[in-house]
Amino acid sequence: MPAASKPTTKKDTNTKRKNVPTNGATPLDSTDTSDKVASFSGGKPDKQKYDEEQSRVKAEIDSLQAKLVSCLFAYWYTIRG
Repeated sequence: MPAASKPTTKKDTNTKRKNVPTNGATPLDSTDTSDKVASFSGGKPDKQKYDEEQSRVKAEIDSLQAKLVSCLFAYWYTIRG
């Protein structure tokens, strides 16, 4: 009968990874950055600014649609001869 083999213990190979070069990157700093976070004002958004933005977007959409339609008509007339 063969002798029972003793279980082998694995050597920790992760110790080499602790000293891996970072190619110039700095490690993450765990300091408090709460003063660098942007503060947001609460409350309702400004309705006048919203309406102005919506009007601008609608005007841009109308302009692009008019250009598209004119291009499609021009193409249609060229293929019809």
